[in-house]
Amino acid sequence: MDEEESAEVQELMTTDLIVCHTDATVAEVTEALQAEAEDAEILELFVTDADNRLTGIVSLHRLVTARPETAMAHLMEREFVTVTARTRIRKRSLVFSLGTTC
Repeated sequence: MDEEESAEVQELMTTDLIVCHTDATVAEVTEALQAEAEDAEILELFVTDADNRLTGIVSLHRLVTARPETAMAHLMEREFVTVTARTRIRKRSLVFSLGTTC
């Protein structure tokens, strides 16, 4: 196993995240993006519940094509693959190719 495969996911992770709650509307999230994400490379938004647990993911494309009054809960993908920050890159590649969770 080479050095890159033995690296942990946390070495590749970004902290440029946009997190919103399930009841936030497209208009509210768009306004927050305009205010906070000027230099960030955002492709997806992470949706959390009242306890700040990840419940879904919304693509930027889906956000900008939705009606302003739509809640994130109606746009989000509820099935997604997760890994921990300490997951090894090689295992992450396998996890994503199989669509399982680690």
